Amino acid sequence: MNLLYKVDRTGGRLSVRLAGGLDLSTVDELGEVLAAAIGQPDTVTVEVDLGEVNYIDSTSIGTLVAAFRAANHVGCVLHVSHARGMVQEVLDVVGVLEPLTTNTGRRGAAEKRAGNACR
Repeated sequence: MNLLYKVDRTGGRLSVRLAGGLDLSTVDELGEVLAAAIGQPDTVTVEVDLGEVNYIDSTSIGTLVAAFRAANHVGCVLHVSHARGMVQEVLDVVGVLEPLTTNTGRRGAAEKRAGNACR
């Protein structure tokens, strides 16, 4: 599988739109894309849009959780949006849907950081 993605910026918000399947063959590139998004200057929020993702495995879920933690560590808000169907169900079953899709509570910490950026 190939990882299909598009990155868009609006002010301090970076959107990473993913498409296709997320599995062992794409997990390294997924990690690189998310790390680059978190590392962008002046980024306060990173949205990972899963609206066009039709498959996700445990390695990709682990990468999303690692990116979520890395973002929080540097004062950035990373959240997942538009998960649906099997992807939403798998994220829910493994217990990460709510933490990855709810960004309230973390936003205040990110906005308090000097410069309101992820770094």
